[in-house]
Amino acid sequence: MTANQDLLDLIDAFIANELALAAYYNACLEAYPENAEKWKILKCEEEFHAEVFRKIRASAEEHPGQWRMGSFFAQTVKLVCKSVKDKTEELKLGKLNPRYAVNFIADVEQSLIESNISRSFITELPDFKELLERVQTETVGHKQLLLSLRA
Repeated sequence: MTANQDLLDLIDAFIANELALAAYYNACLEAYPENAEKWKILKCEEEFHAEVFRKIRASAEEHPGQWRMGSFFAQTVKLVCKSVKDKTEELKLGKLNPRYAVNFIADVEQSLIESNISRSFITELPDFKELLERVQTETVGHKQLLLSLRA
């Protein structure tokens, strides 16, 4: 696989992961409607993050020399995505209690924070650096919002 194909594969993994997170939050919205506003915020922000990664993909295809792999591997992101999808199915089947559902996804968000999404790709394009920082900042906010659901 070429370096550019590895990069596109990683971007695709991030798109899929953000959409999986949005689907998880949508399932939480349906399962735990008493916190509907918070679930909606989380879902919408994950959908926005998927759009950010779509824009990154378009830029990487158009200007491959402007992009390099950062500190993530596609396989790792794919494993996280699979885990989120599996838990989403369990949630839809009523197999997760609310506390576990929140703790699980808070741990996922924490792992993304610790890995620092803003360093997932290397570019000198200022608009994209700003977008990646926004994704990182909002991910930190997700963890804080989820912690408020633990109370």
